[in-house]
Amino acid sequence: MTTATLGGPQLWISSPPAPDSRQSLRRATYPQLLHHDLGHGRTIIFTGATAALRGSAGFANLAVPKFGLRALAQSMARELGPGGVHIGFVIIDGQIESERYRHLIDVRGEDSLLAPDAIAELYLQLHRQPRSAWSHEIDVRPWSEKF
Repeated sequence: MTTATLGGPQLWISSPPAPDSRQSLRRATYPQLLHHDLGHGRTIIFTGATAALRGSAGFANLAVPKFGLRALAQSMARELGPGGVHIGFVIIDGQIESERYRHLIDVRGEDSLLAPDAIAELYLQLHRQPRSAWSHEIDVRPWSEKF
């Protein structure tokens, strides 16, 4: 597990949760989140995909772990939410702009791929939400994505 400080919010980056990594995540984050005032709110955000909501033919290898990750986020929200820890689950429904997919802009049109900076801004907004209006699950997709 990697920890990075980015101008205030602390970011934990973990590989997809296999049974042993779920316990690693719990051991690494719970003590800090529950027993320390980090001064900027306490947030864990998981990243999922549309496969977390519904499986598709030929994609069981993606649907099963994403379903599990969504369930983990829901369980953690119920466990840690009353202690003031905000748990979010962001569903990324579309391809993220990168060197690998940039050629698709010519075919699909401007803003047809998810901009990494826009995703980062969404995560920061989720982290900064007031406790009186926390979101748990957010779908994010480009305007052209069919759903």
